Amino acid sequence: MNVPIRHHPLYRLASVPLTSATVEALTEFALLIWYSDELRAQDVLDELIGCEIAQRRALYLIDRFRRYPCLTDARAAKLKSFVSEWVKLKPTQVTEAAPNLDRVARDWGLDEDVVAKIKPVLIYQTRHYANSIAAQSGYKE
Repeated sequence: MNVPIRHHPLYRLASVPLTSATVEALTEFALLIWYSDELRAQDVLDELIGCEIAQRRALYLIDRFRRYPCLTDARAAKLKSFVSEWVKLKPTQVTEAAPNLDRVARDWGLDEDVVAKIKPVLIYQTRHYANSIAAQSGYKE
């Protein structure tokens, strides 16, 4: 996936409010983070320099999607380390947010999340799907 960074699904998702996220963009991002070596997260964050809220949205998405069991242990650890390098963007004091806001989004200082939009994407993190595309996954055979 060698597309211009502004066409990258993570960039498209992070550069607008998450309430505007489409299932298609979330699916494209999920498949990248779960099964591809083409995530280019650093490139996206570099492109978003100057817009801290967009960077926090991108890091929230990586942080949220890195927690699914379809990732290999090595990929999950690499993503966790990557996110940890950006912890300085997390607010030191978390403001009161809606009670049903995703904890990970709240930790990143956001007042929005993708929890309500993620259900159709979850079919792609199953053992069956991973096996159907012969992808390395976190599921042990």
